[in-house]
Amino acid sequence: MLDFSFEVHHDPVLPELMQTRLASASLFVVTIVAIAAVHWPAQWSTFAELAKGYTITDHGFGNYKLPLIYLVALLPLMLKGAGAFSLDALVRRFGPARQLA
Repeated sequence: MLDFSFEVHHDPVLPELMQTRLASASLFVVTIVAIAAVHWPAQWSTFAELAKGYTITDHGFGNYKLPLIYLVALLPLMLKGAGAFSLDALVRRFGPARQLA
């Protein structure tokens, strides 16, 4: 019977699941879809009306400020990755060596 630690350390799929850039890109796309489907104002004719949607409250002008903040926060993760102190880097540095089959 295999114990859990053996499976975690020898699972070839686990390092692929911990890819920060891929996860950030996926969340970026989902956030853009959410802005277009839910948060963007239904009707606007000027940029002044569109700017009214840049609030956390919803008074009929949309509500896209928080998703826009998420997009700005996800952008560095997509471009640079998680960094040296991330779980990805620790697994890459201290994890078992991958064997090519």
